[in-house]
Amino acid sequence: MARIQRYSLTTAETAVDLSLDGKVMLRVSGDDVRIALNEGETAYNYFTIPDGYLLVFDEPNPFHGLLWVRCDDATATLEVFVGGMA
Repeated sequence: MARIQRYSLTTAETAVDLSLDGKVMLRVSGDDVRIALNEGETAYNYFTIPDGYLLVFDEPNPFHGLLWVRCDDATATLEVFVGGMA
């Protein structure tokens, strides 16, 4: 079973569920997006995905849980595809 999600982001943190096994694809549009492993860390301990990028993490899923995301300055869209078995 796969799951596709779309998030409309602002500068406020949003939790993204990546709990399924399998390949993970993250696509960003509209603004750069910050990703943190823990809540509250998008201000100082984060990884940036630039606007227009698609990241693919092959199996096994390296996250298995929640990521915390927000856009840098304005608004952005984060598309998430998590493929595999539940």
